[in-house]
Amino acid sequence: MRNLCAPLSAVLALTALSAGAPPLALAQQVYVGSANGWDAMNANPNQWTYVRAHADGFYVNFIQMLNPSAKKCALTSSLFTHKSAYYESDSRDTGLGGFPDGGQFSRDLQSRQLFALLNGGFRVSYSSLNYGVSDLKLSDLKHLGLTAPATRPCLAQNGPWLYDGDILKNIGDNVRVRKDTARTDGASTDGPLSLWQADQGGMRSGSFSIVKYTHSLHKIAAVMVSPYDLKPTAQWLKVAQQCVRQHEDTGARPDIWIVFEYATTTPTLPEAVGGLPADTITGMAYWLIHHLKDPDHAVHLRAAADVSSGGQTVTVSNRSQWLDLCPTLSAKVVDPHHGWNVRFLCNGKDVTAQMAGAAGLPFVRDLRLWPGASRRIQAVVERRSSARVHDKRPEIRFSLWPSAPQGQASQVLTVSSASLRAGRRETAPAKAPSK
Repeated sequence: MRNLCAPLSAVLALTALSAGAPPLALAQQVYVGSANGWDAMNANPNQWTYVRAHADGFYVNFIQMLNPSAKKCALTSSLFTHKSAYYESDSRDTGLGGFPDGGQFSRDLQSRQLFALLNGGFRVSYSSLNYGVSDLKLSDLKHLGLTAPATRPCLAQNGPWLYDGDILKNIGDNVRVRKDTARTDGASTDGPLSLWQADQGGMRSGSFSIVKYTHSLHKIAAVMVSPYDLKPTAQWLKVAQQCVRQHEDTGARPDIWIVFEYATTTPTLPEAVGGLPADTITGMAYWLIHHLKDPDHAVHLRAAADVSSGGQTVTVSNRSQWLDLCPTLSAKVVDPHHGWNVRFLCNGKDVTAQMAGAAGLPFVRDLRLWPGASRRIQAVVERRSSARVHDKRPEIRFSLWPSAPQGQASQVLTVSSASLRAGRRETAPAKAPSK
């Protein structure tokens, strides 16, 4: 197969679509927080400027809010561009270690913590209940501080190392977890990466399974990455990145990623060193936001006429020198007279069903775009026997998302009928408008 490699110009519309604030769970979101590093975050805003400007919000749990302070929350909210909070509560009323009065965590304390966030300037966009669901606490989390009929999503949080590798197995608490997921707004995971690294209790496949089960119910899935007691702590960034990639490779991308530190000495700051993510909590958030949202537009779409097939070869490239990406590509064929068959091939494999489907073709596993890598998709166009001679060749609209195909595409490339004539050489496309 021989390609005419000159990129298209007049027949390509390359559009960069700006992404506004996403509606509920419309695009993958990143929430970041640190139990032991909260004061450091407040005291050193210059060490995490990118993350606080681009993260979707602040993650905080009930333990670090033992003494609720609206003043402290106000300082934190003033640092975030997106003033959303994800508040983790607990269903237990007694027996919590480190809590006063015999480990009691009452509804009253939960309410005071919630209102400390609200009075501190946060919108509490999400909440969760740890290890079980208390009906009364659930009701409070969904309604306090809101005017009816508005409600707040509340997710059931559990540890995926307890699922024996699959939430669908009827063992242990799995049945209860499934019921809790079904009667709340979804599921979130506790994420100690020391257990992930050891794959204790089948934690990895357990995490994949709860994301997929939650999505099968059309509910919100959130996955936490936390260093906990990971040793040595210098492995934190590497292991956390592996966790994200493995979720992507197994088709288990959550709606929300939580980067949160608790019970560890892993540093929270700085976010970057020399423009690269630091081995810290905010460093992981820095990498993750870039990985999911590609703010530097490292992913690039280009098309060239394919002489042998009368179609097109679309090249997806990663121009970053440090960031791996897993974008999603889809294609819509416009053929009003139904006179043509269009197939899509990648590495010799037919990917037509994925390219034309709602989920698109994800660049995961062997298609992952490592720094400097490129992947090619061939569009093969063939006339149907029933087609009339004067039928125009089809138009193909390619849409590219930096991660999961949610919300607006970051790039749209339309190949017109004229460009699909075999052997036609085109000129370079116009640059996409900058955001």
